[in-house]
Amino acid sequence: SLVVQAAVRQDAAPNLIIGGLPKARIPFLFGLILLTLGLGTAALLQMKKEHELARLRDDFISSVSHEFRTPLTQIQVFADLLDSGRLETEEKRRWSTGVIKREARRLSHLVGNILHFSPSRHAPLQQGAVEPIQLAAAVDESVDTFLPQAEAQEAELLIDVDPALHALASRGDLHRIVANLLDNALKYGPSGQTIRVNASEAGDSVRLSVEDQGPGITKEDRKRVFDPYYRLERDTSGPVQGSGIGLALVGELTSLLGGEVWVEDSDEGGARFVVMLPNGFGPSEQTSLSEEKG
Repeated sequence: SLVVQAAVRQDAAPNLIIGGLPKARIPFLFGLILLTLGLGTAALLQMKKEHELARLRDDFISSVSHEFRTPLTQIQVFADLLDSGRLETEEKRRWSTGVIKREARRLSHLVGNILHFSPSRHAPLQQGAVEPIQLAAAVDESVDTFLPQAEAQEAELLIDVDPALHALASRGDLHRIVANLLDNALKYGPSGQTIRVNASEAGDSVRLSVEDQGPGITKEDRKRVFDPYYRLERDTSGPVQGSGIGLALVGELTSLLGGEVWVEDSDEGGARFVVMLPNGFGPSEQTSLSEEKG
């Protein structure tokens, strides 16, 4: 039943509070209201951000699952056909094996993108050894990987890359840049289209472009297509599914190599993705090599 009462002398109270006691309660209440509103706004923004991240995560999982399901289904179907012995001719067996190998390459490309892209969300991308890389060889390597998929879609790949051109890059990063641009062109372009891959010297840089005959990309979306997990509105409900990381990876790798990338209209109505990379030999050396070759 002990009761303790404590009090502060009125003339000493201002010395215990920084700035002293307010002469009226209105400024104090007004400040308290502003503080409450600020904390509430911050909480709402955080909730909105978390909701957006959750939506992006769900969309990403759904898109990746869909992309994985298609090649896995193809592999399972044709593996079952080969195992059952229902493919009577050698030609049918070779065709089925080709489908399995093609879809396995697609899976390998998807998994490689995810594994390469995921760590970059928490730490900078690890760059390989940078050296002058023959651009024609890197393009040919990527084209060989996607050639079965192009043949399945009856797409024609036209390559125009001078063998004398060299880009200052790492071999793995350059291959992944070209591979993702080819994959994007095949994925969103129509069957029977012509995909053009060109490269030319541009002073201290080399200019690599991949051009398709798809629906193209509007000016409003051209910068956002390189954002992680971003997909065009027309594709979210369409038959073509994507993970939203292929072009983002192209943008990050290009920036890491000291270059830049953008998208523009192609001459045939589709999209033309342009990658500028440092010239592996410099403009003067490149010109000398071309003259010697001539």
